[in-house]
Amino acid sequence: MTAKAFAFIILLCIETLQIAAQVKIGAVGTPHPSAVLELDGGGTKGILMPKVTAVQRGNLPSPAQGLLVYQTDGVTGFYVNRSGIPGTPNWSLLGEGGTFWQSTVFPNNVINTNSGSVGIGSGNISQAKFMVKGVDGDAQAIFGVDYPGISIESNSPLVGFNNYYKDQRLFMSTGYSGSLRMDHNSGNFIFTSNGTGSGGTNVVVFNTLATLTQTGRLGIGVLPALAGLQVEGKVGAVNALFGSNTSGVAIESSYPGIGFNSYFNGGRKAINTGFGSLIGQDPNNGRFYIMTSSASVTGQGTAMPITERFNISATGNIGIEGNTDPKAPLSFLSSIGNKIALWGDASTPHYGLGIQGALMQLYTNGAGADISMGYGSSGAFTEKYRFGNNGYLNINNGRIRFTGQVDAGNPQGIEFTNLAGDALRGYIGQFDNNQMGFYGYPGAGWSLLFNQTTGQLNLGATRNPNDITYKLNVGGKILAEEIRVQLQSLWPDYVFKSNYRLMPLNELHDFVRANEHLPGIPKATEMDTNGLELGEMQRKMVEKIEELTLYILELKREVDALKAKIK
Repeated sequence: MTAKAFAFIILLCIETLQIAAQVKIGAVGTPHPSAVLELDGGGTKGILMPKVTAVQRGNLPSPAQGLLVYQTDGVTGFYVNRSGIPGTPNWSLLGEGGTFWQSTVFPNNVINTNSGSVGIGSGNISQAKFMVKGVDGDAQAIFGVDYPGISIESNSPLVGFNNYYKDQRLFMSTGYSGSLRMDHNSGNFIFTSNGTGSGGTNVVVFNTLATLTQTGRLGIGVLPALAGLQVEGKVGAVNALFGSNTSGVAIESSYPGIGFNSYFNGGRKAINTGFGSLIGQDPNNGRFYIMTSSASVTGQGTAMPITERFNISATGNIGIEGNTDPKAPLSFLSSIGNKIALWGDASTPHYGLGIQGALMQLYTNGAGADISMGYGSSGAFTEKYRFGNNGYLNINNGRIRFTGQVDAGNPQGIEFTNLAGDALRGYIGQFDNNQMGFYGYPGAGWSLLFNQTTGQLNLGATRNPNDITYKLNVGGKILAEEIRVQLQSLWPDYVFKSNYRLMPLNELHDFVRANEHLPGIPKATEMDTNGLELGEMQRKMVEKIEELTLYILELKREVDALKAKIK
């Protein structure tokens, strides 16, 4: 056949196909009215679709919507492209005969015995065995209609309990409803209560009960931003209560506290029979406190009076015995009695501290015990002071120091009374910055003063001599059996030395006439002003006596010489 003849036959066939609205292949006759193309295999033949592998199917260039192929590897079967977007195919595996949906022996049950997946509203079901894709925001599945059921929703993934969303949120049936939603933007799980309503009516209440964040924080009644567990809702003042049939613990807010077998709801009440207490903090002033009940109560919900026993102020001061405003690092209530028991208890004699009236007490457990002070530790103690049970104060290589001025109006120091202890007799203390002494009652006054700077001692006088070389100043008479004066200067035996210059008698005569006193002896005006220096004057008198002795010896020699000359 020539090329021209073959081309003519092809063109004739094409023209025939274009003219005919329907075609039947394989048998003579008219195709079915509903078909454009009818293939009749005569009962012995079928139609063979194009065979491809999974890779080949994936590489088909821009497959047309409705394109059908048979995949020969992997999950074999007929695949149809449902996508109408060129270059973005959406292949779906067609079901196989009666095994895709088949009835069981129970006519109302429908099962799928395939190992593949089922999709409703979606052709891409590779993520799960069963996939439903409805309108975004509306319920994707509802389990139960005429009774409280569950709805499953997408977009913001949500499980509704006795409610569902269809253009708006509705009650499934009469009663309460709620939901669990996951916010895909923040990753938080949100538990919501929707109140109560009738079936088919709108849900208008949306109360957030709890939020579980994507970081693991749980908030009840609040978005947890401060802690792993944060609770906002409360009954009375109680945010959480652990234990009810037994004594438990209550967590409270407003005035934050922890109640032990107690809680606050219109007053402090018992969780169960027994004693109760509270640890809390006052947010207005920062005070931390501990309160306890003084008696056991019976029954849950019974009023439980509690009393503050201990507190710490915002500045760190500690209050004891109910002192709610401590002004010192450790403050007790202003009441008399035992304050600190170091050994034993208040019902028996013990070691401790107490207050009685205007008296602070430091006591032991009996008359045979002493009080000691020192350094080190109890097991390795070095004693410095001991207050004996006999009233003695023992000081071990130490001293007593007094600070301040002692005078008749403000006695400070060591004070002495009469034997009865009801009248003052005197005290030892500091007179001024430089002098200490003895003060006598009722009229002796400062009868003795010692100057610590100059070493001077005043008896009966408060004025120190101008010359600090005087160590004793007596404002009165001295009665003594004997007084010994020991000079620090040389005794005048030097007069008898050969090199001592004895004033000639004619010079002595002239000096006495001119000065009216002996050389080296103070004149009368000086004696009136400065007094008599007993030791020095005694030395000068001995000096003059020794000089007088030399004068006498010299005169004797002259007399002896005259006697010899006369003879």
